[in-house]
Amino acid sequence: MAITPIEARCRRCHQELLLGDLRDVPDGLCPGCGYPLAPDWWDYALSQASLADPYLEKLVGVLRHLVQLPGNLELEPHSVLRNLVEEVGWEEQLAAEPDALGEEIGFLREELDRWSALAPPERRQAGSPLAGGLRRLAGRLRVLAGTDGARGRSPAGAHSGAGGAGSQARAAAQGLEEAARDVDLGVADPSQVGERVAEAEASLRGGGREP
Repeated sequence: MAITPIEARCRRCHQELLLGDLRDVPDGLCPGCGYPLAPDWWDYALSQASLADPYLEKLVGVLRHLVQLPGNLELEPHSVLRNLVEEVGWEEQLAAEPDALGEEIGFLREELDRWSALAPPERRQAGSPLAGGLRRLAGRLRVLAGTDGARGRSPAGAHSGAGGAGSQARAAAQGLEEAARDVDLGVADPSQVGERVAEAEASLRGGGREP
C-alpha cells in the first residue's frame, strides 16, 4: 500500500515541500527563499512531522482493512473527512490566505466530482450525496468567514490583507449552496454543478459577486 506523502509549503514564497523531507532542510530555512519555516520551533516541528506520514499510513491501512471486510459493516467516509477538515484547525490559516483556500476547494471539488460519477444517472440528478457534500463545504466556508473577525488576534504570520477573506468566503459559500439547491431540484447535472462551484471559487478570489 502506497499513500501520498503529506505536502507542505512555505507561506512566504510557496516553495512546496514534503513533510517527511523536512529533516533534510538545513537549519530549518526554506530552500526557496531562505526564511525560517518555523522560527524557534524547528525541533518541535521536526518531531511532529516525523510522525505524520507513518500515522497517516497506519490510519489508511486500518480503514482499508475494515472497508474490505465481508458482511454488513459499512464505514462512512464523511466521518473520517469531517475529522480531518474540522479538528485539525485549518480555518484561521486558510481564511488568512484566500488563494490557498481556493486551491483546497478545487481539490475537494475534484474528489466530489469523481465520487458523484460513481452513482447511476438517475441518482446523480436527485443529487442527495452531491448536494450534501456541497452544503457541508459551504458550511465550512461560513466557519472560515466567521474567523475573519479574529484576524487582529492572529499570531504572527496572519497577513495584513486578510480582512476581505471573510466576505469572499461567504460569497463562495452562497455559490455552493445555490449549486446544492439546483441539484436537489433536479435542474443541474454534475457538469453544471461544477460550473457553479467554479463561480464560487472566482468569488472567493474577489472576482465574483458580493454576498
